[in-house]
Amino acid sequence: MNSILLHSRGSLNVLYELWDKHKHWLIILGALLLPLLVIVAETHAQVKIPGQDQSQKLQAAGTLLRLIDTALFVWLARIFAGLCILSAGWLIKEQKFGPAVVCVLGALIIGTSPLWVINIFEVGGGGGVFR
Repeated sequence: MNSILLHSRGSLNVLYELWDKHKHWLIILGALLLPLLVIVAETHAQVKIPGQDQSQKLQAAGTLLRLIDTALFVWLARIFAGLCILSAGWLIKEQKFGPAVVCVLGALIIGTSPLWVINIFEVGGGGGVFR
């Protein structure tokens, strides 16, 4: 057991020494590989499922999913945007202006998300996530 701990500590020491000696090269390598990793992941995430859309046959599930879509992207978005504005007001009262600006930006993003969803799915031929 002690030899395993000593071996792992030795490995960590080697990694720490490697980092200290070549820190700038490892940061540059990471900066070059991270966008490549994101691009590869994004291209492989665009999957088309073969077959026809049979969702119209699921009446009850479609109704429930449309209700969830409306609740999530309309009602809750407005509630959360309002909470962000209230939080911003409270933070301004406490004279914390940086977090207040973040709350106002969050309210704008959350408040306009229903329009984003509608616009994005109109491109694909639907009016929402489950429509």
